[in-house]
Amino acid sequence: MACPEAAVQFLKFNCSQKDGAENLQFDTLALHGIYGFSADDGTATCYLDVVDELQNRYGTLHGGCIATLVDVVGSAALLTKIEKSGVSLNISVNYLRPGKGGSTVKIVGEVVKIGRTVCSIEVAITEKDSGRLIAKGTHVKHILEAEPPFPRLDSVAEELTHRRNAVRNKTQKSRL
Repeated sequence: MACPEAAVQFLKFNCSQKDGAENLQFDTLALHGIYGFSADDGTATCYLDVVDELQNRYGTLHGGCIATLVDVVGSAALLTKIEKSGVSLNISVNYLRPGKGGSTVKIVGEVVKIGRTVCSIEVAITEKDSGRLIAKGTHVKHILEAEPPFPRLDSVAEELTHRRNAVRNKTQKSRL
């Protein structure tokens, strides 16, 4: 299912609640507000409002959130070309200007190269209104032979949530 629809599904999967608020995962917390998903051959695009929860102490988009955007939107762009999102080998981000609180940013991931086991993606984060570049990221990914194709990730997530809840319940019982 390597196609733009898979990329959009991946973005929605990574920024939506999973089994209630207590089971939120990092991507969900950092990317909960992304919207305007679109994808084409080799690219994925979305938007994010720079709300208070995503700002650092200076009132600008937090650098960790930017790095997470590079990770997730880069992976979505890759899914427009192949069925696997791979694992990160390297993520590098150049922070060029602040993403002002209250503004909206546009995030565009573009596949640069797909090798046999290593892929390279670039992600640009710009001010939606002016188009000025806020950050530019490079994401290098390794494609695992054993990784399930994307559509199976839903069942993997369900299994991980089930295991996490079992561990949490066991821990809570042992504290009593």
